[in-house]
Amino acid sequence: MDYYGTIGPAGASAECLRRMREAGMTGIRVNLSHGTLENQQEHLALIREAGIPKILIDLQGPELRIGDLTEPLELPEGAALR
Repeated sequence: MDYYGTIGPAGASAECLRRMREAGMTGIRVNLSHGTLENQQEHLALIREAGIPKILIDLQGPELRIGDLTEPLELPEGAALR
């Protein structure tokens, strides 16, 4: 079984990542929702330095911002939000 962590500010050091790997983490997730792959080069270097063999790249999906709903949303039977 694989165990993945997510790299972020609290764990963005080779030593912390190495300890996580030694504790059983087999791979790491890099979240691109808040930046590009180019912005993550420092994190990728730390991951390689820590010897983590597997990397998942989480791409940003579509976003829909509709604002505040002032009344409950009611859909007719069989209708779906897309």
